[in-house]
Amino acid sequence: MASWLGSSGSLATRPAALVLLGMTTVIEIFVYPLAWPTHIQWAAMLLVLLCRGAGWLSLDAMIRQRWLWS
Repeated sequence: MASWLGSSGSLATRPAALVLLGMTTVIEIFVYPLAWPTHIQWAAMLLVLLCRGAGWLSLDAMIRQRWLWS
């Protein structure tokens, strides 16, 4: 569900990225500890989304813009 929220329309991107970052951490520690290069790439992409958000074309931005204009 977190990946669906993060990719389809970019609604709740930051919470979805946080959940996926936690999942990536758990997989790195407990499931595939030697696959750290792949997990670092995932973590880097998710950290960008967590820090910057989905951008101005996201549903979050459209909702925020409409909320501020009314």
